[in-house]
Amino acid sequence: MLLLAALLLAPAPTGWTQKLKDGTTVTLAAVTNFYSRKSWTPDGKPSKTWIVAPLMAQMIKDSKHPDPKLSKVSNFVFNIKPKAGEPSVVVKIGAKYLSYAYTLKDSTRGVWWAGAGADSSKLPSSVDLKVGVGSSKWRTTSTHDLGSGQDKGPKFFGNVLRVPARGANPAMVLIEATIPRSIKGTSAAQVKIFDQNGTALISQGLGPVKSGGAPRYYFLDNGNRLVRAELQTQPYTWLTFKGVHVKPK
Repeated sequence: MLLLAALLLAPAPTGWTQKLKDGTTVTLAAVTNFYSRKSWTPDGKPSKTWIVAPLMAQMIKDSKHPDPKLSKVSNFVFNIKPKAGEPSVVVKIGAKYLSYAYTLKDSTRGVWWAGAGADSSKLPSSVDLKVGVGSSKWRTTSTHDLGSGQDKGPKFFGNVLRVPARGANPAMVLIEATIPRSIKGTSAAQVKIFDQNGTALISQGLGPVKSGGAPRYYFLDNGNRLVRAELQTQPYTWLTFKGVHVKPK
C-alpha cells in the first residue's frame, strides 16, 4: 500500500488542465511507459516518480512477463474529476483512435485515471492529442437480459464473471462487452449491470484494452443475483492538448 501511495500524482501544471462547461476537469498528468516504469511531463521533462493509476501499477507488477511490445508504447495519462458520475474517455491523434485504453477509479483521491497509448516509434517527437469526454445525461441504447439472453437494441454483451475478494482487493464483477461500430467513436458509451432489486453495481472503471480486444468493465460485487446489463451513450465534448512529447527530453 505504501508503494502505491508513493505513485500518486502531485498537482499537474495548470497549462495541462482544461475544464468542460459542466465543471468537469481534465488534466493531462503525464506520459508513461509501462514497460520501463518511467514517466515524463507532457512537455518532455523526466519525472522522478512513475505516474500511473494505483490499480494499473498493481496489475503491471503482478505480470511476471511484461509484453516487450509495451517498450515502444507511450501512454498518455489523464486525471478526470467529473462533475457527476463516471467519465467516458477516448483519445486520438488526428483521425486515429488510440488503443491500450483504460478508465479506472481512484477512490482515495476522488479522481478517475484515464489513458490510451500509441507506438512512439511511429509518431513525431510531439503531437496534438484530441480527447473526447462524455459530458451530458446518459441514455439507454440497448439492454441484455442475463436470464433469457435476449437483447433489445444493438448487441453489445459478451460475458460476465464474478471475481472473489483477494487480499485487500474487494470482490468484483467483470463484464466483457463490445461497443457496436455504429456507436464507437461517435458517442461516449458505458456499460451498467443491475441486480434483482434494480440496483446498479458501483463501477470501478474500464480496461486496459489492447487493440482489437474486448473491453472489460469492472464493478464492485454486492453479492446479489444479476439480471440485466445496459449499454448507455452520451455525446462527446472534445478537447485538444497541443505539443505533447511522446518521449522524454
